[in-house]
Amino acid sequence: MPGDQPVNQPLVSPAKYPVALYPEYITSSPTMIIIKQHNLRRDFTCFHANSNVLFHVAGKNLSQRRRRTFIDPTKDTSLFELRRRYFNINEHWYLEFPTSAGASDNDGISSFCSVAIVWKGWANFNVTFNNMAAPGSAKGERTVLEVRALTFRRLLYCVYLDGAKILDLRKIPSPEAPERTPRPGKKPRRTGYCAWEVDIASGVDLSLASVITVITAELNKSDIWSRRNHV
Repeated sequence: MPGDQPVNQPLVSPAKYPVALYPEYITSSPTMIIIKQHNLRRDFTCFHANSNVLFHVAGKNLSQRRRRTFIDPTKDTSLFELRRRYFNINEHWYLEFPTSAGASDNDGISSFCSVAIVWKGWANFNVTFNNMAAPGSAKGERTVLEVRALTFRRLLYCVYLDGAKILDLRKIPSPEAPERTPRPGKKPRRTGYCAWEVDIASGVDLSLASVITVITAELNKSDIWSRRNHV
């Protein structure tokens, strides 16, 4: 079980088998991305390690379900919305996909992703989803990822697939993360909100890794960061 694994366990790369919501975002080699929160509305930007933008995450004002829309800026399309589900002990977050997302060649398979907190720690959760990268007849099979906090202050998380680590998440100070490009007429400005570095094994979907990291940031209530508490 993940709880029995050493903290310094290396990533298993490639993953035992490809896992994805969107197979086109699967990594072909070990990859690092950086995900940065910008404001109280929970806007995020997902960056490649070279500071190029991978996804925008737009929060909705006055949304009771904490809606977050994940957008691929190269296509200017919405991939899905992350939504909070209250008063449900089995599902705490879920993804809502565009009507055609996840279906290919009219095979009748649709994407699904559900998140449930696991009350065996202070910030652990499981992610259950239809694996759209599974080969042949296994496509769309339900897969579970286990997300576990490694420190009491929630600075480190690991994600496990069948007991093998496929993601490492590390909280970093905001100034160490890239800056997003401001909208026309807006000046760039730094924020004190946290950011996360994510090491990803090959064979893992970048959009799936981004969703898990945003949920981790939502669980982590210490948004404002200072260098003196960076340990």
